[in-house]
Amino acid sequence: MRVLDVSIPKSPREIAYFNTWRATDPLRGTSSWDGAIGIRVPGDGYVYTVDGVRGLLILPEL
Repeated sequence: MRVLDVSIPKSPREIAYFNTWRATDPLRGTSSWDGAIGIRVPGDGYVYTVDGVRGLLILPEL
C-alpha cells in the first residue's frame, strides 16, 4: 500500500508505504487475491485495509 501526496498534481510524491505481503505467510502466492484488496480511510484516525491472506489490517493514519 502506498500513500501519495497529490496536492501538486504534476509532482505527486510518496509519503507513506506499508507492505501487506509477507513471503513467509502460508498459502502466499496461491491466489489472485494476494496482497491488499481493499482500503478505507473513514477519517477516524485509522486506515483499514484487507489483505487476501492476513485479513483486516488497521494502521494509524498519518
